[in-house]
Formats: sequence, structure tokens, C-alpha cells
Amino acid sequence: PAAIKDFKAVNLRTNKDIKTEPINGPEANRGFHVIATDGNMKEFTNQGDDVKVTATDSVSNQTKSVTVKLAGGCACHISKVSGPDTLAFD
Repeated sequence: PAAIKDFKAVNLRTNKDIKTEPINGPEANRGFHVIATDGNMKEFTNQGDDVKVTATDSVSNQTKSVTVKLAGGCACHISKVSGPDTLAFD
């Protein structure tokens, strides 16, 4: 994984930023981020909301974005409905 900077995730339905956290451990600062947890469940509808994820490669300064759909609402857990698992740089 690439080291990234300027990581951002935005719920496109509400146009609000989602507070994300890098994953701790050996992969820390190596591009792994949790976009949402069950603690964010109420920020998303049951049908799912599109989330735009944007990051910049810290070496090449290339910026890329992907859109994933996350569902929450009154379900027990947050879930990814669709979209890629990774954001890849050239």
C-alpha cells in the first residue's frame, strides 16, 4: 500500500465529512483507513448512501477518488453495498 496524505470521505447525500481513522499497527501510515464503523450507523440510510473517498499519494502527489455505497440506518451493523475495496494510484 502507498503512504497517503489528505485522506477524506464525504457522505454525498448530506455533503458532510465522515471522520475516518488510519488503522493502527504495522500498517500505520501506509494507506489503510477505516471509512466508517458501527458508531457511524445513524449517518447512513438503510438503502445506503454514496461516499466519495479521496486520497493523495504522499510520494507522487497524485490524487484519486472512488465512490462507495454504505448502508446503516436502523440495521445492526454498517455495511458496504457497492464500490471498490481499494483506491489505487497509477
